[in-house]
Amino acid sequence: MAIWNGRVSIALEKFDYLRTAILIRNVNTLEFTLFEEETHRFNTNEYRWEVNKRGNFEGFDKTNNQHKFTWQPHGAQFTIKYKVPASAIRFQIRRPPVLDFEETMAQIGFENDWVTIK
Repeated sequence: MAIWNGRVSIALEKFDYLRTAILIRNVNTLEFTLFEEETHRFNTNEYRWEVNKRGNFEGFDKTNNQHKFTWQPHGAQFTIKYKVPASAIRFQIRRPPVLDFEETMAQIGFENDWVTIK
């Protein structure tokens, strides 16, 4: 959390406020959920830490025992858990058709001299 808080402090030196955009995606169905949260520092004294069976550290809010953080030291990944608000934007995209490579290259007028192999 010290690294997170340090990076937030650096950003706040340049900007008055920060927002974090969270995108949840299902790559199989191409369904997405998007929302923003205010980005802020966390008080380390408000959380307790446990090691899970995978060797990751999990941070729990001391007041309500809710799981808030996971740190995977072997992958150097720090995850903050957010509740998805009712105001989150939910959308789905339709997979576009596969383009024919040769036809597309002809349509854009590709010339071999656009690329130089060194």
